[in-house]
Amino acid sequence: IYWEDVNTLTDYMSRNQALMQNGTAKVDVAILNDTSSSFSILSGNSMQELLDVGYSYNILSEAVLKSENAVVSDGQLYADGPGYKAIVLNEANVLSVATLEKLNAYAASGLPVVLYNSDPSQVYGTETDGNTDAQLQALTAQLKARDNVRSVSSKADIISALDELGVSSSASYTVPGLETSHRTDSTNADYYYFYNANDDVMTATVTLEGSGTPYFLDAWTGEAVPIAQYTTTGDTVTCTVDLVSHEAKIIAIAPDQSDYAPTKD
Repeated sequence: IYWEDVNTLTDYMSRNQALMQNGTAKVDVAILNDTSSSFSILSGNSMQELLDVGYSYNILSEAVLKSENAVVSDGQLYADGPGYKAIVLNEANVLSVATLEKLNAYAASGLPVVLYNSDPSQVYGTETDGNTDAQLQALTAQLKARDNVRSVSSKADIISALDELGVSSSASYTVPGLETSHRTDSTNADYYYFYNANDDVMTATVTLEGSGTPYFLDAWTGEAVPIAQYTTTGDTVTCTVDLVSHEAKIIAIAPDQSDYAPTKD
C-alpha cells in the first residue's frame, strides 16, 4: 500500500463500516447451545450448512433470554431488533428450567423451535428448588409436543424443518461459501452485504426480501448503480451477483428510487 492509495482504501472501509454499523441488523435464526458449552471457545462457522443456503444466525446464551426485550411478537424473537424467525437448540442437553419455560412460552406465542440433537434433561451443576432434572424433563416433553417444534438429527434436517415450519431466509440461494449480512433502515430499505469466502470466482442467483429497485452500492467509488436485470415476486427481488475470490459486494433494495440516484458520493 502506497500513500497515494490511502484515501481510496480508507474510503472503501468507511463506506462498508457505515453500512454495517447503521440501521438494524436482521438475523434469521437464533442458535442456543448447551449450557456446558458456553464456557468453550467456539471457532469457525458451526452452522455452515445454514449459511450455504442463505440463512443468517446468531449464537445466544441462556443469559440473553433473561433480557426484558427477549419476547416474541408477530412470530419473531426480538422483533424490533434482529427479528429472529426461529430458535434452534444446538446439541443442547444441559439447560435450566427457566430457559425451558421461556422456550415453551416462545413456542406458544408462535416462534418455531428446532431441536437439533437436543433433549434437555439435566440442569447445570447442583439441582436446586425450582431447577431440577425432573422439572426440566417435564418441560422438554411439553415443548416437543407442540405443533411448531421439530426434533432433527442432522444439519441438513435443520434446513428441512425450517422450511416445513415456514421459516424462510432473508437471502435465499444455494451457493456454498457465500455469506450474507442483512440490515434495514428507517426508510424501509434493505441492505445486503455479500462475501465470497471461497478461493474461486462465483456467480450466484440470489432472492432477497425487500420491495423496490435493487442497486449495487460500490464501496470503492461511492456509486449507486441500478441493477439492470432482476425479477420481483411479491416482497422479494431476484438478481445475480458475481464475486471473485474473497470479494464483497453490497446490494440495496430501495422502495423510493430517489433515495439512490446513480451518482457518486
